[in-house]
Amino acid sequence: GFYFNFLKIKRIVASMDDVLFTAMSIEDQATIFSHSRTVNKLYKGVLGFTGFTLVQWTVLSLIGSERTLPFNEMWVPTDISKSPNYEITFVVELWMMVISAALFMSVDTITVATMMFSCAQLDIIMKKTQQIQEIPLSPDLS
Repeated sequence: GFYFNFLKIKRIVASMDDVLFTAMSIEDQATIFSHSRTVNKLYKGVLGFTGFTLVQWTVLSLIGSERTLPFNEMWVPTDISKSPNYEITFVVELWMMVISAALFMSVDTITVATMMFSCAQLDIIMKKTQQIQEIPLSPDLS
């Protein structure tokens, strides 16, 4: 299953170096660069919001008189009122939150990056089609 799909992905990525996908002019490169800057800004924004949310969950669970975990409603197989169990469970939950956030952020970012790359390619195609000029037919062809 995955091995065969991995080979297809490798072939697709290798084909991206083809002449068909390279920027032919300075304007094409500027269009691709502009779209890549937009993706970079979006990525940094999502990264900032995600980091803020993780810090907020962590701080809010530490503030207060009772011991709570970031995911308060989650069942835990140990008694978290005892000292080493709470700290270990807290660190494991925090680590899982970071991994989950990175996973979801990566999926969202690659989706947006793919759409932005497609938009850049469509902009290049649009500019090239606008440069097509009408050729008058000779009397022999009409």
